[in-house]
Amino acid sequence: MTREQLQWCEYNNIHTQAYTDIVPDIYMWQTWIKPLALKLSPFKTTLYIDTDTIICNNLSHVFDVIEQRGVLVVKDEGKYIQEPNITKYQAKYGSCESYIDNYVNAGVIGFTSDYKWFIDQYADMCVQCFNQNEFDIFSWYDEGCLNRCVDLNDCIQACDDYRYNRLSPVIPCLTRRKFLVPDVEVNVHKKYNYLMSFTSYKSFMKNDNINNSNYILHFRGTSKPWYHWL
Repeated sequence: MTREQLQWCEYNNIHTQAYTDIVPDIYMWQTWIKPLALKLSPFKTTLYIDTDTIICNNLSHVFDVIEQRGVLVVKDEGKYIQEPNITKYQAKYGSCESYIDNYVNAGVIGFTSDYKWFIDQYADMCVQCFNQNEFDIFSWYDEGCLNRCVDLNDCIQACDDYRYNRLSPVIPCLTRRKFLVPDVEVNVHKKYNYLMSFTSYKSFMKNDNINNSNYILHFRGTSKPWYHWL
């Protein structure tokens, strides 16, 4: 962070902590070290949110959900796991039906201190990838490792409640330098970590129904509504 960014955090009473643990020299290293950073959380309840998101409502209710569940991870109904590495995953671990059916997106992760062991397992899985060069087994970087840990632990349930963190399937229509999602109205019930892959930002922000009924809007992929060329 720049000096100005650190000063802004200090002014707004936001605590920052230097991170000096493993930083692998690989593509997308920032997301691979996510669980290693999460291990540093000193809090009873922790909510991690990707930066390519917009917060639309008070998050206090989300913290209540985390405390009720112990771990909050949200299903990705788009089944993006099917590409590109599912074949190699199946070759190493065998059956992957449950892995696919309960596949979660790693953009929003909540956990209580009682479930810190799950985050430790998630981090260990990523470190195993570093040490054994198994990056081609897990799809979408550390997200594949997170899903492997969910699959290994029956006590961790992927959230698919329409009120909480269920991700909508996104079927984008490609236009020139933009993604548009048709019939976005039908998905307004997907509250936390509602995945969007379109950049029709002005029309989106004018839709009060979407903004009022969701907590975290997640613009995954390369198209972001804040890019200057939009």
